Amino acid sequence: MFSALQLTTLSPVLGQEEQIAVPVGDVGQTITSLSAWDYEFPYGTPVTFTLCWYDLRGNCGESKYRILYVPIDWYIDDTLIGTTVTSGPYGCTTIPDTGVLEVGNHTWTAVPRGWGYTEAFGWAYYLCCACGPNPIRITQPPVVSTWPASDMTKESAVLHGCITDDGYGGCWGRFRYREEKGDYLYASGGWGLRTGQSFSALISGLKPNATYYFSAQATNSAGESAWGNEQTFVTRPGEVLALQITNARMVSPHELGIDMEVTFPEDAPAESLRKVNFWATVNGKEIFRTFDITRLVEPGDNKKEISFDYGSKWVENPVPPRTIDFADESQLVPRFDDNVEFTLHGTVNWEGGLYPEEATPLLVQIPLPVIIIHGYLYTYNQPAGWFLEQLAPVVYADLKKSLHDHGYADVDHSRYTTMWGMPDITYRAEELTESTLYLKVNDWVTNALQVTYANKVNLIGHSTGGLVARYYAGKTDTVDKVISVGTPHLGLTDFYTLAFEQSSRENAEKILRVPGTNLENLIRWFEPQYPEGSCLVNADTGEPMPELYESTFHPASNSDVHYYSIYANNRDTPYKLWVRQRNNGWYKVVDPPSGVATTSKGDGYVRAVSSSAGGGPIAIPGEGENSVNPHATLCKEPWVQEKILELLRR
Repeated sequence: MFSALQLTTLSPVLGQEEQIAVPVGDVGQTITSLSAWDYEFPYGTPVTFTLCWYDLRGNCGESKYRILYVPIDWYIDDTLIGTTVTSGPYGCTTIPDTGVLEVGNHTWTAVPRGWGYTEAFGWAYYLCCACGPNPIRITQPPVVSTWPASDMTKESAVLHGCITDDGYGGCWGRFRYREEKGDYLYASGGWGLRTGQSFSALISGLKPNATYYFSAQATNSAGESAWGNEQTFVTRPGEVLALQITNARMVSPHELGIDMEVTFPEDAPAESLRKVNFWATVNGKEIFRTFDITRLVEPGDNKKEISFDYGSKWVENPVPPRTIDFADESQLVPRFDDNVEFTLHGTVNWEGGLYPEEATPLLVQIPLPVIIIHGYLYTYNQPAGWFLEQLAPVVYADLKKSLHDHGYADVDHSRYTTMWGMPDITYRAEELTESTLYLKVNDWVTNALQVTYANKVNLIGHSTGGLVARYYAGKTDTVDKVISVGTPHLGLTDFYTLAFEQSSRENAEKILRVPGTNLENLIRWFEPQYPEGSCLVNADTGEPMPELYESTFHPASNSDVHYYSIYANNRDTPYKLWVRQRNNGWYKVVDPPSGVATTSKGDGYVRAVSSSAGGGPIAIPGEGENSVNPHATLCKEPWVQEKILELLRR
């Protein structure tokens, strides 16, 4: 609708006309001296703008006085409100009187009808441009409400207000406050505020134990709001009785230890008993405990630090530690089947004191214990020291550190261990039978349950470790979550390939057998269980072949366990083998027919569908063959660790 006219530029010749093209482009670009964004006008004020075109001739010839006449149509919200003509050296004109616009956002647009022309000293000038659309905001004074004060001390407080209606204009807030019979003082409280936004001001220099009255107010370009509703607050007494709960965590398999800071006023009677009380609802059970701290804090002590065991090691007259025993028969807390979170409350007072002082509540989180089960690489036929000294610290130590930073404690850092992994958790897959596998994992789990207040554990299994975790979880009621990372839940072709490299089945079984037994354990660990059938394809007929071994370590899922599977999706993974029978009845791997796919996206060991488990698979993105998340180091990658933490918190 508002298109600019297009002109051309001719070479200037004395006595001839010169046309100057104006590079205005599309509507919305402007060559006016008026900045055209975010103008606010109070409601009831006529909107006027002066529009000027610059002297676009520049340095061409002498700068002389020029008259530019251009008829301009003016629009408000696409409605024509009048026409004016520019005049003067730069072509100035003023928008017609708009009258009173409604409160809200509007758009004005200036549209030239054609060119302007005048002749001076033998030169002629033409001009064409478009201006707009540009916004207008019609405002009215805002509306504000006063919120209650907070964070009162003996000499300061924080006042709060909220913009109920900004009147279509950016607001800045302030407060007035006074004592009951005093004069008002003022404090500013934020700017650029819009509807629904709150603002605050910290005021100081107040009197102790005094009542103050305050109100909020806001101002925009249209004017000031009325003062908001009046609120009151009382400052704290000069001498403060205070309790701060600084920490609460498990310090034994069944005890919660509490650290605190306590302040007693100087006027508290020295001979009175000084006490703290704590209460919470833990795993559905309400608990309450009182501690006598008379010998630990004196009147006048300011923020005296009292750890849960402070005074318990005194040689003479030790003070009992500040612990809450969840196993106490008088208020027995059920053992944990899931992560536990509760709010711990506390008060401090002295005997005969009128008002106990309540502390800010503390959120306490106690996670279920986690056992990290490593992958097959550690069990491979190579010196164990190589993996422990070089790769394991990079992979599993990084994962343990990530868990430790988010509230899990290992054996070396806490009285209450909630995380185990290498080097304390190790196994050799090729040496494990079904019975020995269950017993080994059960030992790990039993230990975790004995040293915590948990009924269940969470298992994190990397690669083969995910199969170990899944196998155990399917046969017990002591597991809440199984989180597998790069785990071949539906098997691998790798050990078939290894077996078919041997000249006979007899030779193959020698390298796949559990030492000292007749069990071909490795192939039984990873025998594929693909949804589309066997991973073996007869190269002569193209038909699937029966699997040659029976899988042992793929039990059914336990309906009481939450399963999650994480994998990387950045590499091609073999999932079908084309084989041809040898003369002795054994097989060898051959190339597939041209154009037949035998790989799919995975991490080089585990393809996407092979990582499937209840609750998964969960894809972790990678970038190309050389991505930083290859299979062996998945557990050290930050995005894998973040996903593990997210799943543990569910």
